[in-house]
Amino acid sequence: MTGAASSGRTYWRTLDELAETPEIAARLEREMARAGGGFGANERRQFLRLMAASLALGGGLSGCGPEAERRQLLPYVETPPGIVPG
Repeated sequence: MTGAASSGRTYWRTLDELAETPEIAARLEREMARAGGGFGANERRQFLRLMAASLALGGGLSGCGPEAERRQLLPYVETPPGIVPG
């Protein structure tokens, strides 16, 4: 740890330095035991791929539903004032 200030506080530069304190180490042990080990790198990548694909498909399909009111789309015969094509 880096030097203490005059107020008696200790400062750390990285999370590794913070994790060396006994309170944080005990908390990390409890959290890791509760999580059951977590994901490996390949499992995490596969999970993120599946989540991204489901998000893309869900968002893309939501715009493809039937319209609430059926309407007939026709081109303008005479362009109304104030409409600029393109």
